[in-house]
Amino acid sequence: MTGLIALGIDLGTTNSVASTMILKSKDDWQPKLLSNPAGKDLTPSVVFFDSNDQSVVVGNDAVQLWREDPHNVVRWVKRKMGDVEAVYKITGPNKMEYFTPQQISSIILNFVINYAQQRAPELELKVVVVTIPAFFGDNERQATIDAAKLLNLNVVLIEEPTAAILDYLHEKINENLITPVQGNRYYAVFDLGGGTFDISIAQLTWNNGNPEIKIIATEGHRKLGGFDFDLDLTEVTLKKIKEKNVKYKETVAKLLIALEELRWTGQVTDVESWDVLVGLIDSVESAKKQLSGQLNSRKVYAPHSSMFPEPLYIELNKTDITKVLEPRLSDIEERVNRALVTATGNTNGAFDSWSKLDRVIMVGGSTRIPVIRDLVIRLFGQEPSLDGHEDLAVARGAAIYAGIIAGINVKGKFQRKTVHSYGLMDGKTFKSIIDRGTEYPPAQSEIDHPISFVLSPKANLKFVQEIKESNNQEIYETVKEVAFYHPILYTGDTIKITMQIDVNGLLQIRAEDYSGERVEEKIQSIALSDVQHEIQKGSLDNWPLKPLV
Repeated sequence: MTGLIALGIDLGTTNSVASTMILKSKDDWQPKLLSNPAGKDLTPSVVFFDSNDQSVVVGNDAVQLWREDPHNVVRWVKRKMGDVEAVYKITGPNKMEYFTPQQISSIILNFVINYAQQRAPELELKVVVVTIPAFFGDNERQATIDAAKLLNLNVVLIEEPTAAILDYLHEKINENLITPVQGNRYYAVFDLGGGTFDISIAQLTWNNGNPEIKIIATEGHRKLGGFDFDLDLTEVTLKKIKEKNVKYKETVAKLLIALEELRWTGQVTDVESWDVLVGLIDSVESAKKQLSGQLNSRKVYAPHSSMFPEPLYIELNKTDITKVLEPRLSDIEERVNRALVTATGNTNGAFDSWSKLDRVIMVGGSTRIPVIRDLVIRLFGQEPSLDGHEDLAVARGAAIYAGIIAGINVKGKFQRKTVHSYGLMDGKTFKSIIDRGTEYPPAQSEIDHPISFVLSPKANLKFVQEIKESNNQEIYETVKEVAFYHPILYTGDTIKITMQIDVNGLLQIRAEDYSGERVEEKIQSIALSDVQHEIQKGSLDNWPLKPLV
């Protein structure tokens, strides 16, 4: 076997990365990063819709165009995956067009796959693995699968921390730095990227000399990352502008409203405010990166505009970053501590202290911020692994997983656990069917559900996922709504409900009566909301990728 058959894609909030597996020597398969047309490993997850020739630009060029024409650019789309209300407005040649997060993500995927095949012409797309945050629920996972299906592509999903663990262990085992004689070991992945945060703890065991990885705990936050830090710092900058120049009080108030709109929708309606925020966020992001190095202060310039007609700058320093991040750090710390409690329970007390941790692996661009690294050292009591792979480990691990699926000689297997509970909402009561922390694949469980009093042979059921947020608060998100119609269903009758979690962490539901007959006639997916149904979605067929150079 000499062809390249496995492709791993880290479909990130800020950047996307592609990697494949190459045969370096006999039976020695190693991940290899595939650079984009700009010669970079990192491709910005940014899409520009060019209404002049009705085409799309992705990546580095799209970032530059965002600075010039933000109204036809989409960024941070991963934050909206699974959001049934999300749509992006784009100005087409003749009319306003609307695109869903799935459509935008499919454009990025298409670009990455195109340049991957260009860099590796022998690549056969037999197995494509796409990464997702570990804390993604069913709706976000399904949206990612749907994005690939728009390209007629079947993909397999893997959680980003799990991919990072695969990359780390694959490298260290190949270098004989980790061997079976060392026995069981524990690793944590602290993954803080552009849009999400995950903490996963893995147990490494050995079976006849082959490594086996079991995820024993995962916690996270679906909306906590560099994007939030940038907007928080932008808010601080705007407030400093108001303190320094009282005459801009109303201007700042208007921009703060626009900033919140951006935080929640990914776009800004007011054209003038959007133009100013783009320049300000760009300057803040640059300052944040420089303050993560040796600089102690950095000037942030307000873009010259009708809102700021005179030259204006504000100075940000390391203290500003620390103060801005304090509430975010508290949130992260709570979730890290929760992961330890979960791991302790899942190992019957075998792993009950961070002192038993062999290594902390840091991935994600936001882990470069000094205060974040200081937090990791304080929480885990050790220096994290800093091997320069923060932005690349996830894609490399995805390629390794693709290699395992493809059957090439990559040793190892792993077991994952559900990060949410799945069940039935009976009135205001949640009835769990698959509990949080259930190992998969496979995972299957069933319950008998009694039919409440009804005046017709119809039962409406709502299946939900229970998500634990900060302070252990539970929220419930609808996954599927099912209407059952059957002439023999009466009050007090029961339906057997079976739930399964597949290899992608997606929920499958089956319901039947005890005659063995399937009783549902209609399963309504919530893939699209009323908002998305009401609009006329744009057609991607009318917006081809510009040719790769």
